[in-house]
Amino acid sequence: MEEKLRKAFADEPVPPRLWPRIQASLRDVRTTEPPGPSQASEPMPPPAPSVRTRRWSPRAMLSIAAMLLLIAVGASVLTRGGVMPAATQTAATTPSPEITKSTVVTVLVNEFQTFEASGRPLDFASAIPAEVRGWFRAKVDLPLPVPVAEARVPEAQMKPARLTGARLCSFLDRRVASFMYVLNGQSVSLYVMSAADLPVTAGMDAQVVQDRDYTAVLWSHGDLAYVLVSRLAGERAVALLHSMAPLPKASKSQA
Repeated sequence: MEEKLRKAFADEPVPPRLWPRIQASLRDVRTTEPPGPSQASEPMPPPAPSVRTRRWSPRAMLSIAAMLLLIAVGASVLTRGGVMPAATQTAATTPSPEITKSTVVTVLVNEFQTFEASGRPLDFASAIPAEVRGWFRAKVDLPLPVPVAEARVPEAQMKPARLTGARLCSFLDRRVASFMYVLNGQSVSLYVMSAADLPVTAGMDAQVVQDRDYTAVLWSHGDLAYVLVSRLAGERAVALLHSMAPLPKASKSQA
């Protein structure tokens, strides 16, 4: 069979690309063969680096190490609760600023003025004192008095201030009850709140403060502080407060 194949292909020319392919195959075979004794003793050249590495200076390495050490120590201290950040320490050790009388007056006068300008309705409209007090029962944790239906100023020509309802306000993170009245067509608000941390003392004289077109009268009774805001003059405002709140008679102190 071999002889027949040789005779059949004796006259066929050799393809020009065959010999280069054979040589390439031989080279591949040589590279995969294990090295002989002579080849094993020859040192292998080191492989060329494929990725260029960056060399850091000693100073840079020390800086990086110090930074990592500080981060690790800080994280350990914080997680153990040993030290608070400086900002937190300042906030925790700095006492809250004292509430001044002018702060109380300014905040409540601004609130009253904003309400008047907005034209909003009352939160609860009623002229019945028990209903007004009952509406506040689930909204403020205060021993509120029952508001009077009518508060009179000792002047014959003036009509009494009539109870119209209530509003729930917020002042210095505390809830404040506002008993609303109408006197000669103008609104009057009697704010009642906790006296804690406020510049009022039980039994003190009524403190009258004028703020723009409004008069604020501050007074306290027991654990409650009262602030009446209206457009009345000082003497009339004090008299009106006396007839609204369960306070003993006291003299007026002009601020």
